[in-house]
Amino acid sequence: MLALAGVAAAAAGLPGCAASSRPGAAAGSDDTDDTLLARAAAQSAGELLAVYRATARRHPDLRPLLRPLAEHHAEHLAVLAPDGPPPLPRGTRVPRGRTSALAALRRRERAAARSRQAAVVDASSGDLARVLAAVVACQAQHLVLLDGQLR
Repeated sequence: MLALAGVAAAAAGLPGCAASSRPGAAAGSDDTDDTLLARAAAQSAGELLAVYRATARRHPDLRPLLRPLAEHHAEHLAVLAPDGPPPLPRGTRVPRGRTSALAALRRRERAAARSRQAAVVDASSGDLARVLAAVVACQAQHLVLLDGQLR
């Protein structure tokens, strides 16, 4: 339950999310399952953050587009792992071509959104479900922006 502390309080800072109840698992729910869902979401946010940063380093012309998206993932990470983020992956490979790099980001973003969408349904805590739903909504917006760059 401590791993979920602060989820609802911080959720108000996520785009499209407002949680009104106290954080933590719902009465009678399995706190361990929600903790695992929150950890998986934090790990995913950290991985996406690392990929966005690596892509921005490799393709400086994409920084104006990617910086705000990376910041969203940093915010998600802060909410989902208030006691500190999981280790961020190192040595993220980024395609050389701009279009290939954007397509790779899009694939990763889509896979993460699908995973978080499933987690929304699996969450026992309403607070965690709202945070995960806000993450999914944000990722859907990212996909729209990335799609626009790929056309």
